[in-house]
Amino acid sequence: MSGGHFEYKHHYMQDIIDSIQKEIDCNNTPNEEWYYNNFNADTIQTFKEALYHLNNAYNYAHAIDYLLCWDTSEDSHRKFLSNLFKK
Repeated sequence: MSGGHFEYKHHYMQDIIDSIQKEIDCNNTPNEEWYYNNFNADTIQTFKEALYHLNNAYNYAHAIDYLLCWDTSEDSHRKFLSNLFKK
């Protein structure tokens, strides 16, 4: 497994991203174990905005981790970020 400069702690961001996405997906949806929250559309929108920024933060941290461990070169690092944010 590549990377490791940050001791893979940036992957905790992915757990947060997944948790927020679950709240969006299950908003106002009964479940056998639990009734999920009933957030209004404005709150759900803020969750979606948070996901956008958290995903960017995760991708930056992941890319920098690879660069600092010399798994990628500076040129490929810049190309990766350039391609990532063209989307």
